[in-house]
Amino acid sequence: MPESVCPLCGHKGSPVPFREVKERALKPCGHEVPEGQYYRCPNQDCPVAYFGPLALSYRDLKEDEVK
Repeated sequence: MPESVCPLCGHKGSPVPFREVKERALKPCGHEVPEGQYYRCPNQDCPVAYFGPLALSYRDLKEDEVK
C-alpha cells in the first residue's frame, strides 16, 4: 500500500508538515510522535486524522482540532 494512503480507510491523504502534527498531538498521546512525512486523511468518517510513521486518531489530538 502506498504510504500516502490511509492505513484504515484507504483514501489518499494530503501531505502536511511534521510540525503541524507534532503541535496538534496531545502530550503524551501514548507514544512519542516520530518525525517523518505525515498525511491528513480526507475521509470524514474515518477516525484517523493523520498518518505516516504513526497513525493519529482525533482522540490523540488537542481539543481545538475539529474534524
